[in-house]
Amino acid sequence: MNQLIFITLLEGYTGLDIHSKNILNILKDKYIVKISSDINNLKADNIIISNLFLFACINYNNKFNYSSNIYQFIHNNYEFYLNHNKWSVSDVKIRYNNILNYLTKCKKLLFVSSVVMNNFIKIFNIDSSKCFYIPNISRFENQHIISNTNTNINFEILYVASLQKRKGFDILFNNMTIISKIIKDHFNKNININICGPKIDNNILKLINKTSNMTYLGCLDDTKLVKYYNMADAVFLFSYNEGQPLSMIEGLYFNIPLFTSDVDGIVEVNIDNKTGNTFNIKLDNLKNKFQMFCNNIHKYNKNREYYNDNFSFKTINYNLLKLLN
Repeated sequence: MNQLIFITLLEGYTGLDIHSKNILNILKDKYIVKISSDINNLKADNIIISNLFLFACINYNNKFNYSSNIYQFIHNNYEFYLNHNKWSVSDVKIRYNNILNYLTKCKKLLFVSSVVMNNFIKIFNIDSSKCFYIPNISRFENQHIISNTNTNINFEILYVASLQKRKGFDILFNNMTIISKIIKDHFNKNININICGPKIDNNILKLINKTSNMTYLGCLDDTKLVKYYNMADAVFLFSYNEGQPLSMIEGLYFNIPLFTSDVDGIVEVNIDNKTGNTFNIKLDNLKNKFQMFCNNIHKYNKNREYYNDNFSFKTINYNLLKLLN
């Protein structure tokens, strides 16, 4: 077996960590995989797959001996990196050039979202022939799915996201009254929102704890999380920016209708009027779109089929290994 070096962290419950574990499951059947968190320590001419965010990669953009053999996963639009690090205006050009230098030397760029891929091709003028769309996959393909016959006492909503501003919790809080009323009018039920993800912002946690019908579950192990997917009537995500969120793909796998913002890679997963509905943050049309969602929720019953066609482990396994050969 050939050796491959996988640059990742494999820690915690973030989307990047889970994605790394999924990719590792693909790689380990064909390669001898060495895992490292820092490419600077490597001194071998092997296949290198990096699944770190770009702001963790640009410090080794001058490693000519190694970066030419790197397959780099990219999860978010360039704007995410600008906003995440809060660079000063004077730093932006330097950072841009560092990223460009690194991306140019990488052998191939693997994007979990085609929207993100097109964003990078446009902003960095990257050769599109070295860019490939390798979407996220669910880690629950062997889990038992319980058919939801809508017998829940409450309308159960699942919100899987780390507690941080960009995940749109302010939108969720500000629209709770609207969402509750529409659910009551359509289904004659109260709502119950279960929130699962890493605790990053304590202010968000305090607001969750003060909001009725909203429960923070923390980071659940897979067995417990499956329980909440199986009981969910809808999966929500109101993010301001995303790569391609795992919770949406997992929602598809469990055949759950999706209600989300329409940013970035979300629109590849939640197809408006097909798998659920999306709203536009700038247009402030959440109320109208959520009414549409509730009116048509019975039509969003083929999400598992959409998952099988686009995000299955078998499909991603084939496409990724084909690139590495």
